[in-house]
Amino acid sequence: MAFALIIFIFLVHFTPSFSISSQDSTITVYYNGTVYAKLYGISKFNIIGDNISRIIVKGTSFILNSSTLYFNNSSKIITVSYRASFPEGVIEINEPFNSSISVLLPSTFTLSYISPEPTSFELSGNLYNVTFYSGGVEILFTPSNVHKETYDLPLIGILFVANDTILGYAIFSLIKTKSKEKKEEEIDLKEEELNERDLAVLDAIKNGASTLQEVIKITKLPKSTAYRRVKKLVKLGYVIEAREEGKVKYILNEKKKRNHE
Repeated sequence: MAFALIIFIFLVHFTPSFSISSQDSTITVYYNGTVYAKLYGISKFNIIGDNISRIIVKGTSFILNSSTLYFNNSSKIITVSYRASFPEGVIEINEPFNSSISVLLPSTFTLSYISPEPTSFELSGNLYNVTFYSGGVEILFTPSNVHKETYDLPLIGILFVANDTILGYAIFSLIKTKSKEKKEEEIDLKEEELNERDLAVLDAIKNGASTLQEVIKITKLPKSTAYRRVKKLVKLGYVIEAREEGKVKYILNEKKKRNHE
């Protein structure tokens, strides 16, 4: 009996424990609004998309406050699934932790902006599977039945590509083509002074454009440029990002005075 007690104490104190880590978490986002997440050691999860429905959380109780899920027991494995809607042509993910993120899009879509650089890009059936290891992801795309912008890089030919090497080269080319443009954009976005493109977007919103598509239509800017300019204006306080009936609207902040006025 004494020997058994010693063995029990040894096992309790010296048996290695296997803890779960947020690094093992996975998030899968489908273009049609289906979101599935398997979370490890996570206490809160930012809702991806708008106008969510059919939300199911397993593994813990939770509180939904605004657009964030707060979990009561983050030590357990938690699964989250729901349906959402995305702003037209935009999928944006912003989590407080890094995880493996997969975004699935129809292969007939045209990708105009991807950030950060994907860890992999595969064609699975008739869907692109774009994967990242990050906390934040931005993807801008155009459905095949919508007029494509001058600066977009169409990827429809990949439908017929069976060779993974060629497929990899295609996405590599897309990223490299955008990298120089992106670096120039990032320099501008860090500047608090508004340039011509910022002012064009600001004037469009002042004149009634309340969605990204309306801003693009008025300014004639590429989707990626218009999107990032809007985000800059929101960050600097010139524009307010609001949600109405589950949709993102951009409103001029009347309290913010423009430097050029």
